[in-house]
Amino acid sequence: MTNLHEFIESLELAEAPMQLLRTKEAKSSSLAIGKVGHQAAQVNAGSLVSFVGGLSEVNRADVQNSTLLAQLAANKKFPDKVKHAKKWFDFYSDVLQKVGWNMPAWTQKDLSRSSGTLQLDTVVLELVATIMTGTEVAIIKAAMDALKATADGSKQMTIWNQNTGTSKGGMFQILPCAQSAEGNVVMALSAIQYQVSEQVDRFLWMSWSSSSIKVQGGAAKVELNTNVYSKVRDSVVAKLGVDAGLFVAGLDI
Repeated sequence: MTNLHEFIESLELAEAPMQLLRTKEAKSSSLAIGKVGHQAAQVNAGSLVSFVGGLSEVNRADVQNSTLLAQLAANKKFPDKVKHAKKWFDFYSDVLQKVGWNMPAWTQKDLSRSSGTLQLDTVVLELVATIMTGTEVAIIKAAMDALKATADGSKQMTIWNQNTGTSKGGMFQILPCAQSAEGNVVMALSAIQYQVSEQVDRFLWMSWSSSSIKVQGGAAKVELNTNVYSKVRDSVVAKLGVDAGLFVAGLDI
């Protein structure tokens, strides 16, 4: 299928779970992109996204919508992220590439510990720091701290829990975004898959024994080709529809 509009229209998207529909703010559909000139962050389905202050409103919205589309399409096609982790990520990457993100060859590495304990939030920061600046790492830390501070029944925490974990583990993405000198979005796409014997809420901040969790992940800088995405922007928004707001919630950082 060569026509990108037809490709986007052909995608089947996962629906919001009932638990999310019951949250007080479920029907809020406003963009959670913050104010230009200010740092901002959002929970975006199974991704934690952050924006540096200089990122334009259009670029923030493009990141939000394109990454949400890829996630919901992959969730629908491969609902068991633990069992089909590679297939999920390959399809997610394929959607991103088709709508305009330049996706490099992807490699995963073992991020588990041989002894002692492990916290996934620390693993995240170590992974992001391999490809992004100290400022961008600090924004991601602030975003994780802001998510940790939300109540268990909040829209932010409900979205996160519903889209990142199962009884056997899960997968999530960390997406700090900056702006290139040419005005394009540069994103550190960091993806982490984890396997555990028992799923718990707030898994990101739990201290796991090295024997109770296996972690794999990878990170790469990707850039959005605005010439490509501008041609499909309206199609992406139309495909997501009014339910997009069910999967996105802003964080105060």
